[in-house]
Amino acid sequence: MSVIQGDAILLGRPTRYRITVTTAEGAAVTAVQGSKTVTGTVQGGSCRLEVPTTGVWTVSAVLNGAAATRQVNVEGDVALELLLVSPVLNENSWETISRVAALSQGQNYWSVGDCKEIVLNGTVGATNFNNETVSVFIIGFDHNAAVEGGGRIHFQLGKKDGTPIALVDGLYGGYNNTAGAFTMNTEDRNTGGWADCQMRQTVLGSNSASATNPNANTLLAALPEDLRAVMKPCTKYSDNVGGEENAASAVTATSDWLFLLSEYEYFGERTYANSAEQNYQAQYAYYSAGNSKVMYRHNKTTANANVWCRSVAVEYDPTFCYVTYSGTTDWEDSTGDMGVSPGFCI
Repeated sequence: MSVIQGDAILLGRPTRYRITVTTAEGAAVTAVQGSKTVTGTVQGGSCRLEVPTTGVWTVSAVLNGAAATRQVNVEGDVALELLLVSPVLNENSWETISRVAALSQGQNYWSVGDCKEIVLNGTVGATNFNNETVSVFIIGFDHNAAVEGGGRIHFQLGKKDGTPIALVDGLYGGYNNTAGAFTMNTEDRNTGGWADCQMRQTVLGSNSASATNPNANTLLAALPEDLRAVMKPCTKYSDNVGGEENAASAVTATSDWLFLLSEYEYFGERTYANSAEQNYQAQYAYYSAGNSKVMYRHNKTTANANVWCRSVAVEYDPTFCYVTYSGTTDWEDSTGDMGVSPGFCI
């Protein structure tokens, strides 16, 4: 712990008051009151400043361009925490981002569309990712919070050098029944809808008991540990029955660590999905702002990709909705192999 004494010239033994500041390791900490300034550096997680007078002090912390300031009324020894947040999203740790999200303060620091790099490592279904660097980007702050949970920043995977991408496997563009392929199911059916499809369970691992204990050989398991440590489950409503009936009762909730966006979350309107889904959903701010829905393949960013949605395409059993390579909505058989661009919450 760093201890710095201020320069007070008082008669007799000076009375000093401690301000203990908890913030990032190595941060420069300053307390100011009028012409009086006391400084220190965080060591071991905190810094103790000894100030010569009571009253209001302005306490600041700075580290690598991230800064935080707070006023504190000193009447005796006090302790406070300063959360250092960089306006550049990629410069923040996932823990910092999580703490900002929990306070519903993300929009005060960052913007929809801002990116943070991650590295994928591991086998996802039948596909191996080895030190695959991609960016995830913000698609909404406290999106649809009344339904999906507040204190969350919603992200989507992903981008490469600013180009929107979807993850693809070696079977992209065909039809197959290979377990772990980037298909919605291993047979042509949409029975069970989003909740029971192999995409949700086998590929994404969204039904894992926790993000820190993910199902093996899933995309959740391939995410960095520091990201998984702060992920929050998200309540998503989808058609979880399937078939050809456009029944409101088919739309129910799942709790998801990773989720594909629905048709309505992309487009803000329903074309092929169950018409009741939109009663529980909202279009993501990133797409309502007019950003393109066209995505490209992560391993060939000059080639457009068709990208799965989680919405069952009612009246067209056994199909699901998807975003076409030109950015429109359509439907396809469940064994079609397409791109995957999942969302998640912090």
